[in-house]
Amino acid sequence: MSRILLIIKSFIYYWRKNMAVGIGVAVSTAILTGALVVGDSMQYSMQKLVDLRLGEVTHTLNAGDRFFTPELAKRLQNDLQLPVAPVLMLESSAVVDGGQKRLPKIQVLGVDEKTDQAFGLQNWFSQVADNEVIISENLAQRLNLEVGESVLFRIRKASLIPLNAPFVSDEEISIPVRLSVKAIATQEQMSRFNLHNSQTAPFNAFISSARLDQLMKLNGHVNTMLIAGSDIYTKTIEQSLQNNWELEDLGLKIKKTLSGDHFEITSDRVFIDDIIVSTITNTHPQVEPVLTYFVNKIESETGYTPYSFISTLPDGDCGPQEVLINQWLADDLSVQTGDSINVSYFEVGPLRRLTEVDVRFEIKGIEAMAGRFADAGLTPDLPGLSDAGNCRDWDTGVPIELESIRDKDEDYWDDWQGTPKAFVSITAAQKLWTNRFGSLTALRFQNTGFSKSSFQNSFRKEFQIASLGFVVNDVRETGQEAALAGVDFGELFLGLSFFVLAAGVILIILLYNLTIQSRVEQVRVMRAMGLGKGFIRRSLIVESGLVAIAGALLGLGLTWVYNKLLFAGLNSIWYDIVRTDVISLRLDPGTLAFGYGISVIIGIICLFFAINRLLKKQIAQLRKGGSGIRKKWFEKLEIGLSIVSGISAILLVIIQITQNNAYNPTSFFIAGGLLLLSFSLASDLLFYRLDKSVSSGISSWRLSLKNTIRNRGRSFSIIMILALGTFLIVTVGANRNNSLGSESDQS
Repeated sequence: MSRILLIIKSFIYYWRKNMAVGIGVAVSTAILTGALVVGDSMQYSMQKLVDLRLGEVTHTLNAGDRFFTPELAKRLQNDLQLPVAPVLMLESSAVVDGGQKRLPKIQVLGVDEKTDQAFGLQNWFSQVADNEVIISENLAQRLNLEVGESVLFRIRKASLIPLNAPFVSDEEISIPVRLSVKAIATQEQMSRFNLHNSQTAPFNAFISSARLDQLMKLNGHVNTMLIAGSDIYTKTIEQSLQNNWELEDLGLKIKKTLSGDHFEITSDRVFIDDIIVSTITNTHPQVEPVLTYFVNKIESETGYTPYSFISTLPDGDCGPQEVLINQWLADDLSVQTGDSINVSYFEVGPLRRLTEVDVRFEIKGIEAMAGRFADAGLTPDLPGLSDAGNCRDWDTGVPIELESIRDKDEDYWDDWQGTPKAFVSITAAQKLWTNRFGSLTALRFQNTGFSKSSFQNSFRKEFQIASLGFVVNDVRETGQEAALAGVDFGELFLGLSFFVLAAGVILIILLYNLTIQSRVEQVRVMRAMGLGKGFIRRSLIVESGLVAIAGALLGLGLTWVYNKLLFAGLNSIWYDIVRTDVISLRLDPGTLAFGYGISVIIGIICLFFAINRLLKKQIAQLRKGGSGIRKKWFEKLEIGLSIVSGISAILLVIIQITQNNAYNPTSFFIAGGLLLLSFSLASDLLFYRLDKSVSSGISSWRLSLKNTIRNRGRSFSIIMILALGTFLIVTVGANRNNSLGSESDQS
């Protein structure tokens, strides 16, 4: 009989035992390869999630609380030859069923045909009518909405003027609108759109850009631009932005004054940013700065005038403690040149905290209501104040005592609107009324030789728009980097699976040892026939290798089943942990081949040592089933390792308890592993001692004990498998955290 035929017949004859060993190898393969597949699948899913939440968008442009014109998007698109979509992104809440269901933190986007182009869609968002909305799948599920049903949105108010700026009303913080659900967007229709690196899908509502702009009264301004260009660099977009912005994109306007002898620059934000002011004044020293402020009261010894505007003059026209007033105010207060007046005004602090401040000025002169002293254009446009029909309609960000407003004040407003009643030096005004939004409300140029286009071109050369917070973000690259740089789930699952893998290896050894016990007679006969140990070893190794190869192949099938079940759980019952439902299985051939190869090698190594152990033992000893006599040095080594590992574990626990540092999971793992090793060695030593000391006689207890220690290796292997499984379960449970921080609550 040839060796090959011998191996085949032996393989077939012991097919049940070989199947048991093969299943053990399959389990180990599924654990090892499954952990590697988890890593590949999670990384693939995170990268896929970037595509789902961005579509074809690669870059974005935004500027914090600032807004820019949609014309900027057109200029960028023409320059870059790429789709550029201006989008207004706001926050909202939703109410349905008469208020029975409410949902906050909904992302509202104003969309049109340009949005479709940036996302890579065809006629999807461009079909939204003014009274319609497209909502995301998760929003529809949370509020139980169907197509055709209506939903009330309360959209957080947006304003070109920062809501925390002085004299801006913050009472109307949301604007309600009822819309009909036109469609429910799927993942492929941008239901997961999100510019933040998060696997959690936001609640999205897509509204017609024209309707959203109408609600917010922003005159077409937007706060985000979506750019789709996979082969373009961020620097290229930044350079195009620098070359194409105009004054309107900074919120600046240039217009002639009412008198026609000046051009003035004003800001949609009321106050002009200091960095803009410094750039203009450095290149145009002749410019005249203007600061106009709203004060609560101007008071003299004979009376007071409520709620007035005070503006500025060049420093040479007025001293730091001097004031020029118009004739109307002089008559109202019954004052003359040389008298003193007290000005009361509000300082707006953090969180809109108002502090009333008083300052005293000496009247330098009284001016007639003409020229600069009758210029209502000095007062900036303040919504709720400048556009009010009368004083009692004022809606500002400061408290107004309407009962203090007199008929003569109403008459002044009708005749002169917000014309300042007093003038102080620009230095004195900036010292009093500068705030974090700026220190000027206007910049004035002489009409002679001024050109808006030449000024804009020269200003663009000197001013970097990025200094105002205009940022181009490569959201796709950032998302891909975040997906690759996140937690390596392959390593994580390998770490968690290590003890299970060790148990699997022990299971292989245990099963093969059981197989070896039944093949003692075969080995003895082969030895009696004159076959050498080398021939027998090679034959058994080849046969066992076939078992490992077949078992590992079966393990690859189990890997697919294991990962399918795992990801099904992650996408459903464990959603609250992973916060996403788009995790999908990805079987990389290289990963499968690597896991298969390592599993076969581990299986063959385990079987090789078991075979060597078989051949080294005497046949008679094998038939007896005993474990032999240990050498003294081995027993002492086992005792020493058990004591050292146990003491080390206890010391680690004591150090962790006495230190004030936060709980360290690594120390827990090390201490637990050392304690597990200590008890394992002690268990093996106990079995050996019991084997030598159990007295003769028959009783159920002695019989059970003798049967347990008859094959110490087998009993010890079973103990180790159970110990490793228990340790893994307790470890995972003890180190579990959640987003609520309630893991330490023992209830």
